[in-house]
Amino acid sequence: MRDQPFTTRWALYDFRNAQFYGERFDEPQWTASTRKVSVMMCVLSEVTAGRIDLDREVEYTSGMAEGVQSGTFRYMTPGFSFPLRDALAQMIVSSDNVCTRLVFESLGADEREQLRVINDFCQNSGLHQTIHRHVFPDTSRIPWFHTDAPMTTSTPIDQIRLLKAIVAGSQSASGSDLIAVSKDLCSYALELMTLGWDSFEFARFLPDDVVVAQKGGRGVRGRSEIGVIFDSDGRAACALAVYTDWVQTRLRDGRPGNDLAIDLISAFGRSAWELVVNNTEVPANILDYGRPVTS
Repeated sequence: MRDQPFTTRWALYDFRNAQFYGERFDEPQWTASTRKVSVMMCVLSEVTAGRIDLDREVEYTSGMAEGVQSGTFRYMTPGFSFPLRDALAQMIVSSDNVCTRLVFESLGADEREQLRVINDFCQNSGLHQTIHRHVFPDTSRIPWFHTDAPMTTSTPIDQIRLLKAIVAGSQSASGSDLIAVSKDLCSYALELMTLGWDSFEFARFLPDDVVVAQKGGRGVRGRSEIGVIFDSDGRAACALAVYTDWVQTRLRDGRPGNDLAIDLISAFGRSAWELVVNNTEVPANILDYGRPVTS
């Protein structure tokens, strides 16, 4: 899977034997919506500390949908309230950016304060290369050749650290000390990540009964996904983070570049499952799993 015409950065952690694998895993890259896992865990850390109540009401008001490119709230009529818990769920499950804005608003009175809180959380959690620079960007205004300067950036290894902390917290009575989140809320986070339908790339080449807790990302020049793949006994088998960048709009064979990027991410999911869960070799034709079957 190395010989692709675009940049791929990835990292994998095997929970069975504590082995780590990866390539270009410490190189920062724009995160797209994979950033929302760290946002979620920051909020849950504040909930654990008693500073935020997930049952507090948030309000969807006029103007919040301006520039929003993902989720369903942009199609809904403003002027109603609902629990922060539901906004958090929609941020993860449908990657809704109206709800992402509402979740950020729970962290502080203005964007400056909100970004301070989330960046403090990341630095305190050992995610030293994860930098949140915006609450939500209008991706329709971002060119394909953008730099990372205005974007939230991270690395695959930082995302693996975060996923490991969530899994460890879900298994410990005291939760995770690293991210300061209780056991119940770490488990809740993983549960939300199993429900997301915005991007199920890791699971796309897997049998239907394989459980994956994931969050995908769609940028103007690539796709990404982070997540945890579970074995048949419900145990976390591996954590995986895959980022693609500089993906061509169209490949030489005529395919959209993102088609290959999505297939590649799905192939990583299948490969991790074969190697870690099944202890079997990766099929040589794994990228063809995404090709249409022709007679």
